[in-house]
Amino acid sequence: MKVILTRETSVYETIYPENTELDLVQGKALFLIRLGRARETPEGMVKRALEERSKRKRKEK
Repeated sequence: MKVILTRETSVYETIYPENTELDLVQGKALFLIRLGRARETPEGMVKRALEERSKRKRKEK
């Protein structure tokens, strides 16, 4: 799963480097909402990330 990192999320990632990719997506969503910059809900970000991952897995087969 590709998570696009911004200056805000790289701060989050250094605080919690052991997180899984999905945790990072959820954390990024929550982190951006705290900063007041979210364009979608955490659930929406996670759902979109999972859909993108499943599309990529289908392409690889």
